[in-house]
Amino acid sequence: MKTQYEKFFFFTCFSLFFLIFRYLPLFYLLSFLLIRFDLFDFFLRHPRVGPP
Repeated sequence: MKTQYEKFFFFTCFSLFFLIFRYLPLFYLLSFLLIRFDLFDFFLRHPRVGPP
């Protein structure tokens, strides 16, 4: 039973790391676009989108 749980644990860790490294460039691109177009300041200054 211990080996089965260890296999399951290593498999889940490996899949999690694989997903993180697979979508890491996407997160970098998203953060770069947010910083480039100053969307952080826009969302912080305008939490509600609508007529004033």
